[in-house]
Amino acid sequence: ELATTNTAIAIINHLAAEEDIISAMASVRNVALQLLDCEKVTLFLVFGRSRELRAQPQGASSDFVIRVKFGEGIAGTVAQTGGLMNIPDTYAHPL
Repeated sequence: ELATTNTAIAIINHLAAEEDIISAMASVRNVALQLLDCEKVTLFLVFGRSRELRAQPQGASSDFVIRVKFGEGIAGTVAQTGGLMNIPDTYAHPL
């Protein structure tokens, strides 16, 4: 638990030094990969007015943006309900 807290503090300090949102999102993705010990992380920004999520996958061109409407798929469902979902195999999930 202490290691996780220290990591969170390090993330906050690092984000404060970032100059733009793209760099900040890349930093959050990299830390999430380490903390969650997972293969991929997609970080979505929530646009409440248009009720959609947007993400730019790591390594994608700067004009490529994933857009997901609230209620659509796993991420959109989480955004719409405000809840949590722990899905062991997202590829096999019906959403």
